[in-house]
Amino acid sequence: MRIHITYIQRTAPTIRLLGCTLLLILTVALASCANNYSVGVDAEDQLTINAASCGELLEEYPDYLAAENELAANIKDRVQTQVATNLIGAATLATLGLGLFSFDDTSDATAALAELRAIRIALNTAIQTRGCK
Repeated sequence: MRIHITYIQRTAPTIRLLGCTLLLILTVALASCANNYSVGVDAEDQLTINAASCGELLEEYPDYLAAENELAANIKDRVQTQVATNLIGAATLATLGLGLFSFDDTSDATAALAELRAIRIALNTAIQTRGCK
């Protein structure tokens, strides 16, 4: 079977367009799935918040805020370290033909951060609703 050069010239743009379209669809699908943690406060935590006194709520809020900030900073540091490691790995791959890459998954930490944030927001809402000072 002989393929004519004109056939290849006519189908190449179509194949490129199809490949770009599939890549775009895959990128949008992955972006929409990434870090979509819609974590709410579970019933047990909400009951504990509702049963707590103003003093307890005011005492716990700064602890949750500090834990949330610490975890967010930890995730940021881990991602920055991973990016730096991968840049060095890409450079050594390009120059020496051997590269070291890091694949650090922060999804568990991100889920924990979303849960901490939800509890902190619930605490803040309870403090404001009750007028605690």
